[in-house]
Amino acid sequence: MQNEIEISHVTKAYGKLVAVKDFSLAVPRGTVFGLLGPNGAGKTTLVSILTTLLKPTQGTASVGGHNVVRDGARVRGLIGVVPRKTTWTAISPPGESGPSCQDAPDEPCGLQPED
Repeated sequence: MQNEIEISHVTKAYGKLVAVKDFSLAVPRGTVFGLLGPNGAGKTTLVSILTTLLKPTQGTASVGGHNVVRDGARVRGLIGVVPRKTTWTAISPPGESGPSCQDAPDEPCGLQPED
């Protein structure tokens, strides 16, 4: 069986601070997997690597057979992530109820910063 997620000896360091150290994992295709651990264990860092938001300092990781560093666009096409808290909320398109893009000309169209 092919692995959907493969992580091999991944380390992520920020200077002297090591957030993830020599982590390896294989998740077979079709498996439901949860990543649990105490605060500061490196869960968010690892998910950020798997979703191509961060590059590992050492090691390799792949999702769906695609390397997260070399094939980031393909990885992002395969995954979906819902963060615990977002920093942007959608606004309604013109003609629908709610504010429109013309109501916030200095903001990116369709997005509005949260208060």
